[in-house]
Amino acid sequence: MANVELLPANGYAPRLGVFSISEDGTVAWLDLDSTTLPNGLINARVSAFDLPAGQAGATEVVAMPARTWNISNAGGTAPGTFTATLAAAPADNAVVSGTTRLEVRGSSLANVELLPATGYAPRLGVFNISADKTRAWLDFDSWSVTDGIRDVRISAYDVAEGQPGATEIVAMPPRRWQFSNGATSTFTASVTMAPSNGATIDGTTLLEVRGTGLENVELLPASGYLPRLGVFTISADKTHARLELNTANLPNGPVEARISAFSVAPGQPNAQEIIAMPARQWTVQNDGAALPSQWSVTPVPRSNRSPGTFYQDLNGSGTAVSHYIISNNSGGRVQTGMGIAYADGRVVDLETLQWQTARGVAINNAGQIAGIGRNNIFDVDVSQRGAARGFVYADGSATEIPVPTPIGIDPAKVAVQVADINNSGAVVGYSEYTDTDGGLKSHAFMYANGQRSELQLTGRSTATRANAISDTGFIVGDADYPDGTSRAYLYSNGVQTTYPILSGYTSSTAVDVNDNRQIVGSVYNNKQNGLIVNPRPFIIANDIMREIPLPAGASWGEATAINAQGQVVGSTYSVNTGSSVSDGAFLYSAGRTIDLNTLSAVSAAGIRIRGAVSINNVGQILVYDRNNDGLAQYYLLAPVQ
Repeated sequence: MANVELLPANGYAPRLGVFSISEDGTVAWLDLDSTTLPNGLINARVSAFDLPAGQAGATEVVAMPARTWNISNAGGTAPGTFTATLAAAPADNAVVSGTTRLEVRGSSLANVELLPATGYAPRLGVFNISADKTRAWLDFDSWSVTDGIRDVRISAYDVAEGQPGATEIVAMPPRRWQFSNGATSTFTASVTMAPSNGATIDGTTLLEVRGTGLENVELLPASGYLPRLGVFTISADKTHARLELNTANLPNGPVEARISAFSVAPGQPNAQEIIAMPARQWTVQNDGAALPSQWSVTPVPRSNRSPGTFYQDLNGSGTAVSHYIISNNSGGRVQTGMGIAYADGRVVDLETLQWQTARGVAINNAGQIAGIGRNNIFDVDVSQRGAARGFVYADGSATEIPVPTPIGIDPAKVAVQVADINNSGAVVGYSEYTDTDGGLKSHAFMYANGQRSELQLTGRSTATRANAISDTGFIVGDADYPDGTSRAYLYSNGVQTTYPILSGYTSSTAVDVNDNRQIVGSVYNNKQNGLIVNPRPFIIANDIMREIPLPAGASWGEATAINAQGQVVGSTYSVNTGSSVSDGAFLYSAGRTIDLNTLSAVSAAGIRIRGAVSINNVGQILVYDRNNDGLAQYYLLAPVQ
């Protein structure tokens, strides 16, 4: 099984739920939150597919023919309620050996641990938690403890490990277990996931080892210890080790490798080694089959009213939406206008609508534009500046997005910032205002079918932003926290997934998502003048975040967009101090990062790409250079079929 979905009795939309699938593809499960569905009768089926979502040629098996259910949540658990009950564990006085499944069900689960009967150390195991925080499980390897009698409990918490103010629920009161494995070894290792001998590998490949007492696991040559091909990440309970191997870092051709586990940390003496995977031969093939050998470079015209034209998005037909700046020396003011460019190779100016100034932010395949309008934006008197208003432009007119009314805040001072629009016309963004305490606050929203709704994001966030929405309704953005950091999140069907930060960074933001739930954004440590300093791009696939390697010579970079094929574009910086002035651009595809300035078509055009704005599903990329006048000139970089 590659994809399992809860669907209507007929057809494939709307999807009512997407199942999680075990690593071996034999088990799929979904903790369906029925509160996301309207009360009343519903007809639904469960269908399994042999290919991931969105892939052509999938075979469907209707695992559950259509059934009629009556949704009734009048007395359901209130959102945000913290509950925890034991679902699976050995009985009191049971004999425990080998690997035992422990499971807890509830709501708002943030951390679940297997602990001694009293106290909190030593922890015997840390549970995995589902994205919707309703299920926690641990495949407890009893080899990790010595044989004998031990009293244990299972406790659940409503905040993440190490966070203050946690509420504890003892999901399993103390039970006495007799551990009996008939051996004393506490160091074991075996490979559970790796390409077979003779396999061809490309892109990113997942390697996994399971065992006990794992202190260090490495991907090494068939013999010897250098060069190390990869170092695994080890779970807190030292029973799992995983490596997202980026094969683009290996030379094309045959490679022989083994996986070795060690009983001590790297560099420590007296290490015991277990060869978890004896040497296998793989063929690395990252020849960029997904990348064309030829490209075309076409200038995108500027508005004839102003050379200062800035393009912000690209739809499926290669149409870019823009805003342009008009200098007016009288009074020293500058106005912005709005335009849509590169429709049949020409710029089409749109009227200023009901605002003095307006700009387009995003465009979909139907030509609908999401934008922002203002009045008196450049008045010297800040109090006279008009707050931003979001709108959707279609068929020659604009529909304003309603303004929320936070308690105690004048709606005239609430700004509506629009970020994205999908092909169904759903818009996301955030409202921004100065709260009564003087702090700047923001709330993420979605506008669809004429209705505005606030995203019900959970946690301790002080400000939330929605930055992108996919055609399937995946919403991504970032949330600020009291400690000054930010976290990238995904919001789908009322369920929020907040992602951990890559090691070495404190914050993250998500800027785009495709229908396969692949997310791109940037990690960073601080901001300067509101701009991110020293960012590095990331991609999230299968809910695992990993850094995108940058081209040679680039120290920093930001991912800006991803298409349906998982191709990512972004901008790079050789020096970055929060000025947001990029000096290069990249394309990440099939595990490889390409410096767009190394393409022969770019060199032949005599330009230097300074940044990449967007990429569509046919591989067209919107990029820009800077002319001698210091203003941006945009180009459409398109693959030649």
